[in-house]
Amino acid sequence: METFDEILGAFEQALELERELGTRTVECDRALLTPLRPAAPAAPKPAPQVETPPKTLQTPVPSRPTSSSPPPSHLSQPSHPSQPSQPSPLVDFAFIAAQIPQGAAAELLAKMVAAMGYTMTQVTVVAAATAVESKPRAKVYVVLGGSDAFRVFAPGQRAALGLWTEVGGVPTIVTYSPAKILSYFGNDVAGLTKAKRQIWSDLKSALARIGRKPPVR
Repeated sequence: METFDEILGAFEQALELERELGTRTVECDRALLTPLRPAAPAAPKPAPQVETPPKTLQTPVPSRPTSSSPPPSHLSQPSHPSQPSQPSPLVDFAFIAAQIPQGAAAELLAKMVAAMGYTMTQVTVVAAATAVESKPRAKVYVVLGGSDAFRVFAPGQRAALGLWTEVGGVPTIVTYSPAKILSYFGNDVAGLTKAKRQIWSDLKSALARIGRKPPVR
């Protein structure tokens, strides 16, 4: 293999020949053709040292329960069992009607109850359709409305006006309905008075059943 100086000399001769012939006018500085030595690779810079802070002991903080979290079992309030429903108080008389008396019929019943020595708050008035499911607590049942109301109150049983029977072990008497006699007799004063006397007779019988008499007026 030829050395670099030999190649450079041949190149200079060729250039000189071209200058003499007028074909080249390129000047060549031999110093520029000196081969360059590759520079040594730069040493990698050392990575900066990061000082890590000394570790400190952290005391774990217990997490607080959120509002939606259930309270701890030892803080939960004891559950109270639901209170059983109290039975209705026992009254002397429960009036069982085909329909709850309204208007003039309610006023007439209130007058008859007052004549017995009671107020309306001391007795029970309930519709027959309601009483058939849960019998009211009373010493005596007075059914207002004849056999029609009685059949609703005590299905399968029979009763007659003014006569005693029993429903669920409770003495029961059937009489007229104040609403029915007011609508039936209308302006018939004699007929209405006779019907009122029949109701009053049945109510006095109901008082006697529990050992009471109507108060003296």
